[in-house]
Amino acid sequence: MIINNLINENEVPLMKKFLFIIVPLTLILLISSCQRSPPVLPGIEPVQCTDECSSDSCNSFNYISCLTTSDGCKDKSDEGIIKGKCGVECLSTFDCATTQLCSKSYKCETKQKDIPTPTEVKGVCGNEKIDSGENCGNCIDARCSSAIQASESCINNICKKYEAHNFEYFQDIRKYCGYTSSDYNPDNVALKSIKSIETCTLKINDIVTATAAQLFDGGIIEVSKQWSCGTKSSQPISMPQSAAFELEKDTVSNRMKIVQNSAGNDDGRNINKYTIETSVDSTDGKNGYWIKIHESNLRNKYQTVEEIRFEPTSIKWIRVNVLSLHNPTSNIFTLAELEVYEARYMCVGDINSGEN
Repeated sequence: MIINNLINENEVPLMKKFLFIIVPLTLILLISSCQRSPPVLPGIEPVQCTDECSSDSCNSFNYISCLTTSDGCKDKSDEGIIKGKCGVECLSTFDCATTQLCSKSYKCETKQKDIPTPTEVKGVCGNEKIDSGENCGNCIDARCSSAIQASESCINNICKKYEAHNFEYFQDIRKYCGYTSSDYNPDNVALKSIKSIETCTLKINDIVTATAAQLFDGGIIEVSKQWSCGTKSSQPISMPQSAAFELEKDTVSNRMKIVQNSAGNDDGRNINKYTIETSVDSTDGKNGYWIKIHESNLRNKYQTVEEIRFEPTSIKWIRVNVLSLHNPTSNIFTLAELEVYEARYMCVGDINSGEN
């Protein structure tokens, strides 16, 4: 018993020394193993992490979140337009109060009452209202839905029906009156044109011999009565070229005729692709608002006549745009004539009254 006690008393200091050495060594090994770089396989480079962002941000109204991916890098993610982010208050009017609208800048704004436009302000386009100075020709706000609904047209700066069964009814005379797309007066109103302008003329010895005025003078066969455009050299004429003329008055038209070169069978003078535009507010044949009413290709044959029909439309200026020639290397082209006819204003008796 005495011997055993002596042994135990001698082992205690030894154990303490052993533990004092082993425990710190173990901790050192654990820490070094955690800090050791992962093994790199032969031929494979370690992934380098590059952050695209450091925090969330905005790109205009788009919310850009900064996310940590599986490789530990921070990448940008475009989350789009989110209500409550990047100054976005609303995505639709339903997000606003009943007296507010969601604007294009995603803000809830109070509805504004319609304010009359001063009479001296003209051409205020783009607000979806017909303001002072706007008409069917110079502003998209005042244009009719003729491109969508064929029963409406811009007539004397007013959107009116033009089909026979949609005539405007006048109670005092008990008749339906209006324009149709088929009836027209046989007189060529282009003969009364008062002004013309062109981008190109034919000059011989520096003397102008053929301008846009020849396009509506009634002459077809004579060379001197055709609109011609030519260059002094053999170089081809650049395209496009145009000629415009002003009618005597604002006219509702539904038909035109265009006549190809009639002076000879030289196809070098024949135009190919062309368009016709009209305007009611132009003052010089260049400014104002223009509407394209026709686009086509003329046959490559002299004296070709093409009849052009369209919805009854109010016209003051007419412009012919020559886009190409049948012979693209030609240094001259000729266009004989453009005739314009006025749509007939008709009144039909009330069928219930027995009138015809």
